[in-house]
Amino acid sequence: MNGGTIADTAPDMDFTGVPKLTVRMVARIQGFPDTWHFTGRKTAAYRQVGNAFPPPVAQTVGESISRMFELAARRTVMVA
Repeated sequence: MNGGTIADTAPDMDFTGVPKLTVRMVARIQGFPDTWHFTGRKTAAYRQVGNAFPPPVAQTVGESISRMFELAARRTVMVA
């Protein structure tokens, strides 16, 4: 992909058709907060977003792993 398929700015409110998306727009779709900073030019930043694991999914997976460790620790205490 080259930077020509990535928009520099969001389309106007009255735009019709299929718009090109900005890096920020695809980052929002992935669940990144607007404060998250991507480095490099458009194409590099776009690839960072596309190759990333969505933050909301990562949080949910991390919380599930944490719960499993907590449950395992409780079972160990109950058995001992």
